[in-house]
Amino acid sequence: MKKKIISLVFGIFMSIFSLVSFAGCSLVSSNTDVENNKTVLKVGEKELSKKDIINSFYTYYQNNSSYFSYYDEETIEESFYTWAIIKEVINQKSAEAMYDADTNPTGFIVYTQENEDDIWEKVYTYIYDQVSAYEKNIYKSAGYEEANYPVWLKADEEDKTPTKFEAYKEIEREGVCLDKTKAVKKSTEEQIRARIVATATSLKSYLFEHVVETDEDGNETRKSIKETILAEQKYNDEIKKDKFIEKARSQAYVDYISGLVNSAKSAENFVSEEELISQEIIRIYNAYYESEITTLLQKYYLDNYLMNGEGTPLTDKAVAEAFLSNYYSDYQTYQFEDSYITVMTSNENASLVLYHFDGQDYFFTVQHILVKNDDYISAEIQKIPGYDSTGKYDYDSTDENSVANQFMKQRENLTKNYFMASVVNKDNIKDSIVVDNFAHYYHYDKERANADDNWGYISVVVEEVDEDGKTVKHYYEDANGDDVADLIDADEDGQIDDKIEIEEKNVLYLATDEEIENCYDFNLEKWVKLAEQYEAADETAKKTLRENNEDLAYVFDTVDNILSTSKTPAEKKIAIRQKIASYLFIELEWLFSSDSLGNEYSNKRGYVMSNYPDERGSWVSEFAYGARDLIKQLKGKKNDGTYTYETVQEGLNALLGGNIADFDAIKLTNKIISTYGYHIIKVEDVFEGGSSLVDLDTIKTSLSATVIDLDNEAHLNAVVKAINETYVCSGSNQTLYNYYFDQLYTKLVGSSWLGDTSDKATSGTYFLKLEYEWLYELYQADKVEHIDKVGYKELLESIK
Repeated sequence: MKKKIISLVFGIFMSIFSLVSFAGCSLVSSNTDVENNKTVLKVGEKELSKKDIINSFYTYYQNNSSYFSYYDEETIEESFYTWAIIKEVINQKSAEAMYDADTNPTGFIVYTQENEDDIWEKVYTYIYDQVSAYEKNIYKSAGYEEANYPVWLKADEEDKTPTKFEAYKEIEREGVCLDKTKAVKKSTEEQIRARIVATATSLKSYLFEHVVETDEDGNETRKSIKETILAEQKYNDEIKKDKFIEKARSQAYVDYISGLVNSAKSAENFVSEEELISQEIIRIYNAYYESEITTLLQKYYLDNYLMNGEGTPLTDKAVAEAFLSNYYSDYQTYQFEDSYITVMTSNENASLVLYHFDGQDYFFTVQHILVKNDDYISAEIQKIPGYDSTGKYDYDSTDENSVANQFMKQRENLTKNYFMASVVNKDNIKDSIVVDNFAHYYHYDKERANADDNWGYISVVVEEVDEDGKTVKHYYEDANGDDVADLIDADEDGQIDDKIEIEEKNVLYLATDEEIENCYDFNLEKWVKLAEQYEAADETAKKTLRENNEDLAYVFDTVDNILSTSKTPAEKKIAIRQKIASYLFIELEWLFSSDSLGNEYSNKRGYVMSNYPDERGSWVSEFAYGARDLIKQLKGKKNDGTYTYETVQEGLNALLGGNIADFDAIKLTNKIISTYGYHIIKVEDVFEGGSSLVDLDTIKTSLSATVIDLDNEAHLNAVVKAINETYVCSGSNQTLYNYYFDQLYTKLVGSSWLGDTSDKATSGTYFLKLEYEWLYELYQADKVEHIDKVGYKELLESIK
């Protein structure tokens, strides 16, 4: 009985309310056509042949073979059949729901031309990926390193660029089409064959192109692979000599066709190559069609039952229950300062802390920009006596002559006299980074890297657009660009061009810390004024401001949310200013920071600092002490040598609610020097150790209650209101309500709906429940019949 339960759960877990996976060539089987076509399983009114079952097992094996070593043969066999039957049940349910004016006028799912086009795009992409896989094997067999593969085989490599901060967006549900006038029929086999003949040339062309770029709407710009090779040969002597690269793609296509031929011969089903290609495309099309209508069925249930139907599980009460469950769990778990710091700095949304029970005094969070030392200055710092690679210095030592204090003085003198710069993401530089109408970038001049004075190691290039619209480049020969030895118009002096060899791939785009601050100051003032203008505007004026400032949409969204709360006007002003200061700092952090710990942009809180000197709360001691110094800028009364939470919070609010011109107060930044480089840090939030982001005690008091009862409408409304008005952190426009709604949604719907099309995509508990109910109905009606069950060993042998 236990084994049956395991196999059923395993089978249902691997159900296919997600995209179908295709891998490798078509199925290989040594069985004859007669044997293959006999009925072995009935599901409902559908008879499945041995060939159908083997094909299903092939897909199942491709997706789940890694599990096979953990289960015995009987369990795997039963799990597979559970999965295969559910797959067929879903196909039948989808077919029953599919509208057809002639055969199924009561159907409620509409299959449109857009769905048909989507399937054909997937068919082309599938064959393209198969040919690319064969091409990679050709290069691998020839001894090529992956780094030397051609560009079209690298298109799927993971982008190493940090993700730009983006505002939180509510989950978008793509509704299913219910307009029956838009219905089209699935392509018949004859229509597929006719299309194959008509589009053979375009398919071949598609296989010999690669994607150059994809726009925001998903439209692709494609380029001929042959043209790419010829263009590379003009500039690359190695490729000129290497004729192999020119032939590999064509050979990959030949190998792909040969694979189909060999598969057919093994199955004793060989026909002409043209017919084999047609059969393969028909197979792929039909599989994607099944996947497409399954997706349509899922969307229908999502829209009409899960989200909008009677008894939907995604209610305010469900969200509030999820919040309270996490709240009380945190109350028990995070009773110690180190746990609080660890979780608060986590990048995982699932680690959101709502309550800290037994902390000392208060904590505050900061965001961080690191203008990192380059290799030269780092090496010089390590030569100073007292250097400690762990960064654990006795910063508070009263002995000025201590080794640690002497080290830090020498390090500060060294770095202050050295040119400091930070790498900028050149594709996303803000207009305001242009200083005095000059666009600055810096070029490492290899010829001068070993100069005696060590300063000529960086050449500064300044671009200026003159009155005639002509770009003029000025070259500064010294390190910091201040002491100009010579000013040269590069367009009139070719020798400088030759000497410095300015090429796109050799240029590092950099910005000084001054430019970072100037950019911050300029945008902070601009954004705050714009937000306060927006706050006071009527609906028509708000619409105009939004249209003219599309890049600030997330600021406006947050302002709207804050204005809808019950805060006083003064509290709203403070909250709006705090949000804008946090948003802008994160934008700059993404552009400028060299801190690998700081450029992850999920909804994190930032570094959490204790006000206790012996608690660093950070990876570098100078950073911890520098962050604490920020608190001393806040107005408040000292209590036994420390600031209390109340006075610090009051001081923070007073500054944030200050005069419109008081932008230094709003940003609350501090600069410190460490062995890593030049740190710019900013206060985000202040938390009292014994309190929570949402104060349930205050809610209870307002309700004259001792406990929260979500069955009581007043209690439920109070909790929902509180979590709708509370953000997960200062640098986010996501509320706690959004957070818990998304957690529930993902659990119920699964990752496949949220865009995960990998073999790890899941259906979610809601759809798994539906599948189980459909399966149960069939078994109860005795509509599942194994006529001639194909065993595990024969299934495995058939696909090898």
